[in-house]
Amino acid sequence: MNIETAPFERTSIPDAVARLAPPAVLERWRDIDRSASQPQLVTATQHGEVVGAALITARPHTSYCKIVDVVGAVEPVVQAVVEAAQQAGQAQVKWEGDAGSLGFTALTPPLSSGPGSDAPAQASVRWLVPEITVQAVPYYAQTTYYTCGSVTALSALAALVPQGEAPLDEEQEMAFWKEANNHPACEPVGLGVAIAQARPELKVTIALDSAEPVILEHLEGEDRAWRAGLQRESRLKAERLGIPIRAGRMTIDELAAAVKAGSGALLLLSLALMRGMPVPHWVRCCGTAGDTVVIDDPAVDPATGESWVDGHLLPIPAADLDAMAAYGDGGYRGAVLLRR
Repeated sequence: MNIETAPFERTSIPDAVARLAPPAVLERWRDIDRSASQPQLVTATQHGEVVGAALITARPHTSYCKIVDVVGAVEPVVQAVVEAAQQAGQAQVKWEGDAGSLGFTALTPPLSSGPGSDAPAQASVRWLVPEITVQAVPYYAQTTYYTCGSVTALSALAALVPQGEAPLDEEQEMAFWKEANNHPACEPVGLGVAIAQARPELKVTIALDSAEPVILEHLEGEDRAWRAGLQRESRLKAERLGIPIRAGRMTIDELAAAVKAGSGALLLLSLALMRGMPVPHWVRCCGTAGDTVVIDDPAVDPATGESWVDGHLLPIPAADLDAMAAYGDGGYRGAVLLRR
């Protein structure tokens, strides 16, 4: 059997592949522009005839690929995808569906939440590296464009406190955002203070290698000044609560070691590399897999073919995460660590 991989063009799906695909699959492939996720078409040919095909995608600067659909002969195509991912040194292959007995493990379905959390109903993952340490909780997608900090904080709490003591729904998402936000973004110190106030039994550490107000580059004048004042107030609260603020730059190796040891970690990123948007965004670092850090990203974009499967347990190579975790003037790094 011959396996070929080529860039996927939704406007020119080969006839031999189209004949294998059910109408609903063809509609899904043709209607969504997945170009931001490096789409590829993997085909299996036997005796000159296409007998199977898969559409795969992946976010740039990550260490996974996602099988969107497989049509025709499933097993040889999936095996080809897995082998190619292994040869490329990727940490995992995901599948938007029930992978059955092909070496994949079912992912816990997401919580009902924001865009991308409603489908697919089932998904699976196959890890390709031996050393995996993950604090997994059900995926929750932020319901607004500005509550990523709130969602990552509540997800981290859900992983650390007894089951049921840290619920996560839209009401909790908005309530925590009101406590932590800097109108509208959450900056590291304010986010750490809100966590410490919500769960005083946890040890919180804030890492921010800038003494200046942050995530305010797009503002000036009074708009910038009053938000800067709120950040100075957050620093005073942190001092009163005894929350350490580490001024030195936290390395990705240090972050990974803390996560591997059981700490929750929230990390401020720029989305320029991974999603082409130079905007600030909070993610939860929830594990390690080989030389990657595994994150939960609370924001996915269904309009580009993403789903909760892309944001959940997403491995990123350490060097790429190091580049992403540098935001604003001077490329400062913000993180919040919490542990029992």
